[in-house]
Amino acid sequence: MRIAVLGAGAIGCVIGGLLGREGHDVTLVGRPDMVRALQESGLRMEGALGAMTVPVDAAGSLDFRPELALLAVKTQDVEAILRANRASLEGVPLVTMQNGVRSDAIVAGWLPADELLSSVVMITATYLTPGQVTIVNRGYLVLGRPTGPRDALVQRVAAVLDPAVPTSVSDHLVGAHWLKLIMNLNNALPALTNLSLREVAREPFLRSLAVSLMREGVAVAERAGIALEPLRDVSVRTLRLLTRLPTPVAARLFASRAGNLGNDWPILGSTL
Repeated sequence: MRIAVLGAGAIGCVIGGLLGREGHDVTLVGRPDMVRALQESGLRMEGALGAMTVPVDAAGSLDFRPELALLAVKTQDVEAILRANRASLEGVPLVTMQNGVRSDAIVAGWLPADELLSSVVMITATYLTPGQVTIVNRGYLVLGRPTGPRDALVQRVAAVLDPAVPTSVSDHLVGAHWLKLIMNLNNALPALTNLSLREVAREPFLRSLAVSLMREGVAVAERAGIALEPLRDVSVRTLRLLTRLPTPVAARLFASRAGNLGNDWPILGSTL
């Protein structure tokens, strides 16, 4: 399948590279330094899946109509990249891959509803050097419609993605997006302190603050009428327990779960 990945950052490169490894014709659309590196040396990936170099096409914008598009830029860049590539995306199924809860509504202003799919991305990856990404955790994807149940298109796209990145489907993806958003509220603490989440959990004040952040996030979701949807490694029941227990008890429970994280890297990322 001819697939365009709009956004050649860490996540876009990992997903595009793994799809390329499965034999798909992948084009990564990105910034000039990344495009140049990919054209000259291919995509170099290392980390959880070992070291590999995957040949991929790269460009600053699309000059063809793909069979599937994956939107992997940050939320603040969504409109610009859609504007630049709008003609090539007509009639093309597009999967949003942003954190937060705003992207789907933005894209809905540009594409027909029947072409729009959404995903929750549970992959950890970084890049510091153009053309080279580190896969910290291969993770998985959850795919669905922005609102409403799965349909035949969701199932077909999931079948394309799953051999490259384990992909499940959801009938209530908005609830899964909100659950990840609430968990991502804790990204602010590593960003402010330059500590990993595991290290944050060792500090009594910081772990109490983490619980307060999640408590507020759950309250906002409830006020908005959002039914949270569990993810493979995040239980709604456990999250609600954290938000209802006395703060000192909840903070210790949070610390015990955060202590199981597999690395000590600061966890950074976008929220909305």
